[in-house]
Amino acid sequence: MKDSKSALYLFISASLIVILSSVLKYDNIVMLAKPMIIPSAFFYYLQTKKTPLDLSVTAIFVSFFIGDMIILVLGDSAIKMILLTFLIGYLMLFKSIVDDLVKIEFDFSSLLYVFVLMILLGGILYFILDLPITQIIENYWLFMIYGIVLIVLVLLSTYNYVSNQNINSFNLLIATLSMLLSDLFYCFYNYVMKSSLLDAMNLFTQFLSYYLLIKYYNSRMISNKIKLIV
Repeated sequence: MKDSKSALYLFISASLIVILSSVLKYDNIVMLAKPMIIPSAFFYYLQTKKTPLDLSVTAIFVSFFIGDMIILVLGDSAIKMILLTFLIGYLMLFKSIVDDLVKIEFDFSSLLYVFVLMILLGGILYFILDLPITQIIENYWLFMIYGIVLIVLVLLSTYNYVSNQNINSFNLLIATLSMLLSDLFYCFYNYVMKSSLLDAMNLFTQFLSYYLLIKYYNSRMISNKIKLIV
């Protein structure tokens, strides 16, 4: 493993600068620092991976970077492009999760946790879709598909963790939950209440999900390599 501290420190520093600058409304600093976050996270992945480059990771971070830059430059006015770019990344992650699930034994009791969580998240999605907001009304079906895909990611990650508890499934669960919370905070901040706390929580959970995705894919690829050897 190569020295990864510089990439990690850059990622953490840029993330903290963006969060603080966004809360304090220093938009110029946000414009300079935010484009460094995903490249530094991806470089950290390259420095820490112990297996060949996973194209899924590349596709996910490319789509997330494009989405972040659209948010940075165009803001919520380009919500359709934002949803589509992040949706591509979520679908790539969905494929990886499904590939993991087919390797574990079916556990009926774990479905109870998934069912309860599905009801809760379904209610939250209904609340978001029912908001009298122009962007949501005009892109209703896209918001619905986006929300369903994100909820499915969390449900599958929950089932994966409950059925097969290890560091790999834990990283995945917290990563998908962070993605969900980030999008919820984004919606509440833009469509319900302009709060600096919501803005900070949106950014924090978003950046946390990037870090945990790297941890997930690193441990996932190592685990898969061991299984193939065995």
